[in-house]
Amino acid sequence: MFPTMRRRPGPAVPVDAEDLVRLSRASRRITGLLDASTLARRAAREFGELVGTEASGVGIREAPDVLVTRGAWGVRTGLAGDGMRIAVGPDSERLIERLVRREGVHGMLGVPIKDRGAVIGVLYGMNRTPGHLGDRARALAVEFAAALGPALGAAMETGRASRSSALAERRRISRDLCESLGPWLLDISEAARRASESTHAADEGVRADLRRIEAQAAQAASWLADALHTLEPAAEAFRGHVDGIAGLAEIAADFAVVGEPFDLDLEHETVLLAVVRVGLHVAAARAEAASVLVTLHYAPGRVAVLVEDDGGDPSGEAADAALAPLREALERLDGELVVASSDRGGIMLSGSVPIRDDGGEAAACATAAPSP
Repeated sequence: MFPTMRRRPGPAVPVDAEDLVRLSRASRRITGLLDASTLARRAAREFGELVGTEASGVGIREAPDVLVTRGAWGVRTGLAGDGMRIAVGPDSERLIERLVRREGVHGMLGVPIKDRGAVIGVLYGMNRTPGHLGDRARALAVEFAAALGPALGAAMETGRASRSSALAERRRISRDLCESLGPWLLDISEAARRASESTHAADEGVRADLRRIEAQAAQAASWLADALHTLEPAAEAFRGHVDGIAGLAEIAADFAVVGEPFDLDLEHETVLLAVVRVGLHVAAARAEAASVLVTLHYAPGRVAVLVEDDGGDPSGEAADAALAPLREALERLDGELVVASSDRGGIMLSGSVPIRDDGGEAAACATAAPSP
């Protein structure tokens, strides 16, 4: 269950006429936006300006006990900015401690964002001056969250439908190409090989040309296979891995994505999927772990996957034997493997690799993954 927001008892504070007008205008400015991240960023700014808080944000619920900030306004550090991840659990108080120490927050207000009765996120405001935000801020937050909920819910549904449609189209293209162009290229390669073998030895030039055709057709078939692999979004491949392994291991697992996804090459995707496999298997092997959260982080120039469980210490020969080859595989790609304590009360296994584009520059994205 998602925790309810607690507040001091007291009578409800009505919103005065001037605030109602400002609230109505702010609500209208966020309607019609069908991209959830854009809507969250706009809503965070509108709410901050409406209430007068020094910083504000909109967190979207991306797993039963995980909130990811998709829109932030007025923050000073990356800690509270876009992509901030909150794992609700016994150690979630650490987040507040970090906010006070690094972001300078001394007053914080949060209200749930609901759509059709379900909590889909949290709207929060923060001040850097000591004291609490007051009844007016709370009343405005409740009203603004009520207006934001249906708009944000619609944007999230639109995003899911769009991704599902795009995935179905990519799979159709992949299937059509695989069934037509792939066999055709292999047939060319095989025909060139047979022709080369039957050509008279004196026609060495023709035989050399046929061998080149054979090699080029085989190479084209290999390139096609790699291209078809990129048509399958990496996030969907990771989600399928998590669902499949968790089902076989009979362990509860959730999957979340932080950052703006971009294409991964086969080598990077393969080693990060190995992190998922090892992390889930190690978690399932320990009786203390009841649930696992897998998070795929896209950051500028880097991609990371985090596998967090709520179990105990993973030390031991079985864990060490599984982690050693995984660490070597990541290091070959200039990546790293980190094992650390998790905010969920268990262990976090994090694997990350640097990503470069064709020109050697770091791949761009909207949000940074937190350090393990």
